[in-house]
Amino acid sequence: MEYFASMRDKLGVKEEIMELPDGSSVEDLIERVKERLGESFEGRVLVNGKSVESLKGFKTELKDGDVVSLFPPIAGG
Repeated sequence: MEYFASMRDKLGVKEEIMELPDGSSVEDLIERVKERLGESFEGRVLVNGKSVESLKGFKTELKDGDVVSLFPPIAGG
């Protein structure tokens, strides 16, 4: 698990290993992160460097060793 930008600040870590039951999805992982953040998660999610939108979205099943990267939304103009 890798955290970027404001998520690093809120969680106090750059990366960590998170244990999930077999068959868990990105959605399950995001629920755990939301519990720790105390707020909803909006942003970009990559699994092994690929956007979840190019996979199965939040239903993408995670496997042992997958690297999930979470990026908060970026405002700009």
